[in-house]
Amino acid sequence: MDAYVFKVPHSTLNERIKGRPCRRGAHQSQQLLSPQQEEVLCDWIEFRALIAKPLDIQGVQGLVAELSGKPPGKTWIGRYKKRWPNVSYSKPGGLDPKRAHNFNPSNVAGFYQLLKGIYDVFPNFPPQHIWNMDEKGVQLGGGRKRTKKFFHHKGLKGSKFYQIRSDSLELVTVIECISPAGLSIPPAFILAQGPVPALPDLDGTIGAVGTSPNGWTDNELGLHWFKETFIPFASAHKINDAPILLLLDGHNSHETDELRTVAYEHNIFILAFPSKCTHKLQPLDVMVFAQLQRKWSLHCDRRTYEKVTMDRYNIIPEYMQVRSASITPDLIRTSFSCTGIYPFNPNVFSDVDFAPARSFSTIPQVPRSFPSDIPSSSPLPSDMSDIASD
Repeated sequence: MDAYVFKVPHSTLNERIKGRPCRRGAHQSQQLLSPQQEEVLCDWIEFRALIAKPLDIQGVQGLVAELSGKPPGKTWIGRYKKRWPNVSYSKPGGLDPKRAHNFNPSNVAGFYQLLKGIYDVFPNFPPQHIWNMDEKGVQLGGGRKRTKKFFHHKGLKGSKFYQIRSDSLELVTVIECISPAGLSIPPAFILAQGPVPALPDLDGTIGAVGTSPNGWTDNELGLHWFKETFIPFASAHKINDAPILLLLDGHNSHETDELRTVAYEHNIFILAFPSKCTHKLQPLDVMVFAQLQRKWSLHCDRRTYEKVTMDRYNIIPEYMQVRSASITPDLIRTSFSCTGIYPFNPNVFSDVDFAPARSFSTIPQVPRSFPSDIPSSSPLPSDMSDIASD
């Protein structure tokens, strides 16, 4: 009956009753690694990927050679992947070493402790009083990174398969600021030194337009945005006497004495994210800017097809078109939720999120399956307990 339920052929049952092994078991003695060794290899592949030091083909071949005493053949890895379907082979995202090192349980816990201190003093802190501000560099050519795929005839080889797109690297800085209430402050733009464009038919409201020698923000422009754009907008949306909380990174223009003085005068608390942790903690970086960049790149490509050249005179209305479809209230609320800022959730990140920091531990790091007691050596950790103290 069980054979019928699980669709096991009677011939297979007869073979097992007679003590004959399955096809894979029959060839175990001929395999380069034993099943136990292959499981150990799988653990190391998983561990190295978690700590952001993944193994490439040569790295896996090296481990196999150490375990077996001889190098694997050209087809061995392909067969191994079939036996272990949880092992994948793909291109990883890049992670700056400083970000990997700094995003650790100690730094993140310190940030949430400061945030909790504010929430404890002001219970039921309204989301309309919480804001996250950051600058984004927008290239007139849409940016060079492209991951989208396109259709073509198989006969068209890669060396002859192109996409027309702008190569302009000219940069415009956009200052964005969002709230977990689903609100966003009209953006401010900083252009490279030159004439400020007239915007008679602009679709949407902007905060300000300024210039700097290179199109980047500076202390003076940052202070002007804070006084003339942020404070009026944030103050107009207050619902009680609780202070305003502004979350931002540690850029020099965000920490001047003048800005701190103005913040104190208007009952605004400024809380900076831990250094090199904004890729995980800052709502704008985690979700909003990623979607905005994807849509901006596609928009620039389409405008190139239409023979429209992006320049300082049309960049603002073009950006506003993309922004209206990208920075939505739902996306804004989700970005604060997934970072644990609002609603407050200091446990939003798991050991997997902190795993890359283990690469910088002063104590050797190994998979959890690694034996904790090895003759002639001290015990090796197989957990995250040492990260906070490094």
